Amino acid sequence: MARLITSLPAPEAAFLRGNRTTILDWGCATGEGVALLAGAFSLSRVTGIDIAESAVKAARARHSRHEFLVTDGVAIPRPFDVIVTSNVLEHFERPLDTVRQHLSSCRLLYLALVPLREYPPIEDHLVTFIEKSFPQYLGGFVRLVACPVVTDPEFWSGQQVLVAYGSREYLQLRPGSGSREVDSSSEAYFRAPPETQAALEELATQEAEAETRRWVAAERKRQELRARVKKLLRRLAPRGSLRDFLLEHLMRALKRELARFHHFKGQFKGV
Repeated sequence: MARLITSLPAPEAAFLRGNRTTILDWGCATGEGVALLAGAFSLSRVTGIDIAESAVKAARARHSRHEFLVTDGVAIPRPFDVIVTSNVLEHFERPLDTVRQHLSSCRLLYLALVPLREYPPIEDHLVTFIEKSFPQYLGGFVRLVACPVVTDPEFWSGQQVLVAYGSREYLQLRPGSGSREVDSSSEAYFRAPPETQAALEELATQEAEAETRRWVAAERKRQELRARVKKLLRRLAPRGSLRDFLLEHLMRALKRELARFHHFKGQFKGV
């Protein structure tokens, strides 16, 4: 949660520091994230929610000044201005469905932090996320940002991606010049009739899921190729230093070829 707070885009950080809002930490565990959010955004009232009764009980004991709720699944009992979830969505087979349910109880701003480009996922992580895994439109909200976040290796060895979604009402309140840019690009969506909005969301979701599948397939092939190269080098060069030298140069050549492929692919798509 600390990394999510410090990595917020400037408009979102300014909004949360300067306004009285209700914030929900969904998947709060024992409440440390709730305390961090309350400390960073002192004007707001922060609530935590989790499916584990034992965790909520511990959170109430540790952070008695804050409210903690127990939920069964993804249900949220009442609306909140802001919903935050840190390192939870990767535990769901269909995380976008979970986000969509959350957005139905969110008035202004939705923030999520998840592992980035994790393949294969570790045990208990059911999906892989890339930056493009989150569609432009979802649940009546528009995506404001999806950016990589470098995490503390003590807690997570790779990168994560921070995602923010905003409602039309939030875009009218969002500080800074960036709010006009996002609002301008999203106005047609917000003005569209419900059936058109639903069609745009479906198309954006299909594109996001397809981008994720393509990345996973390419990464799987890359890892399989790397494993085959290692196996071959063990046969040809049993000594470790020579094997590592050859592997490094082969992988550099492979990366150059992949970069060239994606370059020409991008040029072809632009035709």
